[in-house]
Amino acid sequence: MVVAYKASSVPADPQAVVGVVMFLFFLSMSIAGPAVPQVMLHLSCLQLGVRGDAACSASTDASSVASSWGMWMSVCESIPAILLAGGFGAVSDAMGRRPLLLLGATAQLISLCTFVTVVLFELPLSVLLV
Repeated sequence: MVVAYKASSVPADPQAVVGVVMFLFFLSMSIAGPAVPQVMLHLSCLQLGVRGDAACSASTDASSVASSWGMWMSVCESIPAILLAGGFGAVSDAMGRRPLLLLGATAQLISLCTFVTVVLFELPLSVLLV
């Protein structure tokens, strides 16, 4: 006797779903992370009107602007993390870790999509601070 299951009739294992989401999150971060400084330099060159890869790499102004924006992005990401860490600890005790892991991964996904949008449409770097 063969039993056919509909896709909706088999419940998904919550641990497997969280595992897949976290794997994809860390995979995307490991792929995007090394490219961020180069992209920041490229966007800084566009903002300053420096054209060409050689001129962009040699421009100390573009490097300075890219470093400054990288610092401000780090500050804007760190301050909320510091302020919310204690509160999320209490929520984690009440709700469990899984929902907060998914919330953090979703927030990072939104941040990554914002970064890709800025790069794709060559928007000003100040959009990343939102």
